[in-house]
Amino acid sequence: LHVDNGDGASLTGGRTVLDTIVDADGGRGLLLSMFVVRSAHVIIEVPVAVSENLTLSDSKLDTRGEITGTAHARVMATEWTAAASIALAVLMLEGTSLDMPEAMNFTRAVLSDGSVCRSSSHDVAIYAEELTVDGTSRMDGHASTSITIAAATVTLNGEVDSGVVNIACSLSMTVASSAEVRAGTSARLLGGAISIYGDVSCASELCAVQVLSTSDIELEGTSAVVSAGDIRVDSGGDVAIRAGAKLSASGRGPASLRGAGAGGACRTSYGGGSGGGHGGEGGYGEGAHSSTRGAVYGDIEEPEHYGSGGGTGCGYRHHASHVTSGGHGGGRVFVNVSEGTLHIASGARISADGGAGTAGSTSSPRGYLVSGGGGGSGGSIRILARELAGSGAVTARGGAGGSKTSAYVSSYWGTVHGRVGGGGGGGRISVLVGRVLSSDVSLVAYGGLPGGSSAQRAAAGTIFSAVAGVRSLHVDNGD
Repeated sequence: LHVDNGDGASLTGGRTVLDTIVDADGGRGLLLSMFVVRSAHVIIEVPVAVSENLTLSDSKLDTRGEITGTAHARVMATEWTAAASIALAVLMLEGTSLDMPEAMNFTRAVLSDGSVCRSSSHDVAIYAEELTVDGTSRMDGHASTSITIAAATVTLNGEVDSGVVNIACSLSMTVASSAEVRAGTSARLLGGAISIYGDVSCASELCAVQVLSTSDIELEGTSAVVSAGDIRVDSGGDVAIRAGAKLSASGRGPASLRGAGAGGACRTSYGGGSGGGHGGEGGYGEGAHSSTRGAVYGDIEEPEHYGSGGGTGCGYRHHASHVTSGGHGGGRVFVNVSEGTLHIASGARISADGGAGTAGSTSSPRGYLVSGGGGGSGGSIRILARELAGSGAVTARGGAGGSKTSAYVSSYWGTVHGRVGGGGGGGRISVLVGRVLSSDVSLVAYGGLPGGSSAQRAAAGTIFSAVAGVRSLHVDNGD
């Protein structure tokens, strides 16, 4: 079947509608060896099965019945809206926009030349032996929908973005340096060997990213960043975090005034915000009217709590309603390599640091003056491994307090100086290793520095380790 307008005419005009076709058995539908659409706007109301070749170019296509068969499909510069499922041997999208149905099934699928697969109203499941998304192409969902990909081999150079992203591979998965896997609330990479060179992240507060493999997991290069409030990495083999790569839950915990050890709200007059607490107490902000500092909570050996947000800094005198926010608390990270080696190379990092308090601000002349917010406390990092090797860093540090500013108010009051915020308390780190813990791996849970010398530095968090049954606890503020 050929639908060919041949002249490249505008597709905003008439449409070819296939809606009353009856096959040899009396059912509605099309059974074809070849289906070609060129420079046409086609609406297909019935199912279509294509056994050899499906070619769409420079067209608009609305399919309201299933598109199935063993065909190799090449779709070029076409707008395709699919209301029913697609199941083909090969799908090659080149510069094409596809509104995805709820289910698609392929032996091989390739998105290239700026192709976009999108879904704005429903969840999508994609099944394939091999799926490739090039660096110019992407899959877009909606904040309230999910994209699930199940394949033997997945190679991502472009973007996958949805409220929830689940990618499962039975053999191997590669997230290239140009790739971005971005979820609103959660992302899950599951399967065999997983190599991450690009960005895997989620956006909302306390959102989760899981990287779960029956084999080895590798993060390599400065573009390799896994970022979320809650990170879990679980490997049946080894995990290697190469130079420049990061597992980062820093600043991804509760916001200002939130969390089990949050710094308090500022008082009625101006003062610096106090830091959040967790493994160590938060530091007091500057001034008699600073907020209460955050308290200690959580477990030393099996830490699992988020850090807490810092307290707010207050405005000066009649501008007391103006406040600055404290820093976010750190998130939490769990790495389980109990049967293998976790290697953290020099320049690589696993972090759950607290965020810095917002700096003091002013809208002088004769404007408001606000003191600095308190730092957020560090979060939790828990590592289980047969061996921990390398010379990288594992950190759950408290965030710094916000700095102050000054403003000329009037000839009577002169120049008024704001107050600085206190630091956020250190978080908690736990490392359980069956054989060897490299002394070159830096484990740090320092309390955050104040925004200036007139506020208080926060207390250090805790670092617990158990190596071949030998248990140790370190509390070190580094100064």
